[in-house]
Amino acid sequence: MSLFRCKKTMINYPLKRAATRGFTLIEMVCTIVVLSILAVTAASAYVSFRKDAKIAALMGAKDAFATISIQVYTKALLQGETEVIASQRANIDLDNDGTNDIQGYYGLIRTVGSANEWGGLDEGFNVRTWYGASSPTEPYFLIGYGDETLSQHNLCYVEIYYPNDSSGEINYNLVSEDC
Repeated sequence: MSLFRCKKTMINYPLKRAATRGFTLIEMVCTIVVLSILAVTAASAYVSFRKDAKIAALMGAKDAFATISIQVYTKALLQGETEVIASQRANIDLDNDGTNDIQGYYGLIRTVGSANEWGGLDEGFNVRTWYGASSPTEPYFLIGYGDETLSQHNLCYVEIYYPNDSSGEINYNLVSEDC
């Protein structure tokens, strides 16, 4: 009889670990840092675009006001009203209906009500008189946004400088520090 010996074969199986899923702390921190940098970059670009849009809108309002000012001056010139500063009565007929529509200031719009009515500005804008304006070095009107107060504390408007006689021209200055 022969002895039959079986050799045991050892198979090495690796230890089974539970399948781990997820991110390490370092990966999470790196992801948060990258997202934060992107957010800051996007936010500053948004603020810049918003400011540019407000400035563009103000420049459009300035151009609308400049257009009506040219029209008013042309009508005043045709009606012989360019040397007059109207104080109590309207003296310029804009729509040729026989009724004077605007008080003139050397052929320019004198009152805020007329500037708002005839200026063709969007309802989001307003025209304000710069109170105390007594010389061409101070603005006559300010054009700004309707929901914002135009003052030294909110510097986002267009200044309109009128001449002190009929031979001068209108000057405009954009104030955009707080836009």
